[in-house]
Amino acid sequence: MWVVPALALCAAASGACGQKVQAKTPDRPVALTTPAPPDRVLIPVSIDPTPTPVPVETPVPVVPTRPTGGRGTQPPPTPPPTTTPVPDPPAPPVLQTGSSLAQLERGAKERLDLAEKSLKRLNRDTLSTDAKAQYDSAESFIRLANNAMIAKNFIYAHFCADKAATLAGLLVK
Repeated sequence: MWVVPALALCAAASGACGQKVQAKTPDRPVALTTPAPPDRVLIPVSIDPTPTPVPVETPVPVVPTRPTGGRGTQPPPTPPPTTTPVPDPPAPPVLQTGSSLAQLERGAKERLDLAEKSLKRLNRDTLSTDAKAQYDSAESFIRLANNAMIAKNFIYAHFCADKAATLAGLLVK
């Protein structure tokens, strides 16, 4: 009984083996071409090598006439010539010196002293990890401020000293 289905299965399998199986390959791909770039638009620019001078009228001197005993006539008054004002060139920036820099130097020294005194009151070994990082940052700002003071860069020295004093002040609290 089981022979008939087995023979049918073998017959079906042998018929399938007789066919040749072949993979289909796609057609050759089409090469893509890059389109040509668009034409450039050239806008003509005229550059005049000599600037057009601003017309400035020179004032006409008025020659005073002598009265001739009341009989002479004076020439009619001429209107003053109109001139086009020529703008002055901008003034160069002024370098600020004097008391403002002295104030910055004094302020930087005060903040630097405050930061150093605050850090001297602390023992770095007793601080937490975050506090040690803050302590190191304050020390680095103190070094930067001292270097800026030597270089006479009082603005940067004041900035660094203020940062150091702020960090040291937060650690002391």
